[in-house]
Amino acid sequence: MTQHRLSELLHEQVADLVVTDQATPAWQRARGVRRRRAAAAMLGVPACVVGAALASTLGTGGSSPTPTPGDATPGDATPTTTTTPTAAAPTATPVAAGLYDGAPVWWAPSADRESALPELRLDWLPPRISLRADEPVADFVADRVEAVLQSGWRGTGRYVVVHDGRLSSVDLSARIELVADSGGNAISPLSPHSLSPDGTRVFFVQPDGLDVWDVRTGTWTSEELPVGVAERARWTPDGDLWLGAGPTGWPDPWAHPGDEPYGPVVVGEGVAAESDFAAGPVPTGPTGSYPNPEIVVAGPVGRPRVLAVGVGDGRSKLCCSLVGWSGDDTVLFESRGLAPRILGWRVGTTRLYAVSELTDVPRDGYAASYAAPGG
Repeated sequence: MTQHRLSELLHEQVADLVVTDQATPAWQRARGVRRRRAAAAMLGVPACVVGAALASTLGTGGSSPTPTPGDATPGDATPTTTTTPTAAAPTATPVAAGLYDGAPVWWAPSADRESALPELRLDWLPPRISLRADEPVADFVADRVEAVLQSGWRGTGRYVVVHDGRLSSVDLSARIELVADSGGNAISPLSPHSLSPDGTRVFFVQPDGLDVWDVRTGTWTSEELPVGVAERARWTPDGDLWLGAGPTGWPDPWAHPGDEPYGPVVVGEGVAAESDFAAGPVPTGPTGSYPNPEIVVAGPVGRPRVLAVGVGDGRSKLCCSLVGWSGDDTVLFESRGLAPRILGWRVGTTRLYAVSELTDVPRDGYAASYAAPGG
């Protein structure tokens, strides 16, 4: 049998069979499986996202944190949010917080943010006040001085005098002795109250009373007093020495029960200011407060505004003795700490300025007394 005849016989045997196409359905099934798998994968992505978001919400109690109050004015409603905000960068401006016994409160930035404050330049205060106490000026006289500072008061008679926006170093060691208070603790002969309001006389606490220096003539007078009386001395607004008898003559811009004022009261045109330790908690925001910070209270008597400062954020205790006013809207005060400065606050606003930087401050600190022009 030939190969050709064999092929014919085989075709004859299968001619009546019906052939089913198996390949085409198989390819269709395979494509369907791939489409279902792809669809399941795509659906799995949002499912994972929803699950993660739900887990995050459950992990945080399902609530959003209270937003930072920022520069909102006291009493403004705090907006709500349904998203988690990112952490806010430290601010270099005061932040409005609420009310302290009816007075609007702003919080000063921490001391480490003061270098970022805008500058305020004044004719009578140089931008840098060095306490190095260089070679002293002999027989110093001036029409008036704006500040007297003692550098390293535990053993030096060198003083830095600010006059007409300039610095001079004077040596008073031949006249001024070291002194202790009534409890035996060393104190500076120079008090925050030492410089008279008109900038012409300076008193120094001494073991036997007060020595008063007239900068216009370079002459001295003395007043014998017990140390306990001498260390409480201050000038009245009229330029008389107040020695503890009767009212001081200075207004009280903040007659708040329990608050403890320190340092001088400074007055401007229709305004006054003082520094205090707050007796109670001062609000930090819509829901928080801080107990007993130091505060600067300033503005019209009876309608003060409060700047809270000095809460262990780089400033020292008794950080913020007042310097004076610039115009009738900006109060000047010290910010004592590792990098002491004189700052200016435009009362009742978020505007805070760096006025002067104090440099070459010795380890044992400094003492200072100021008399702003027009004060």
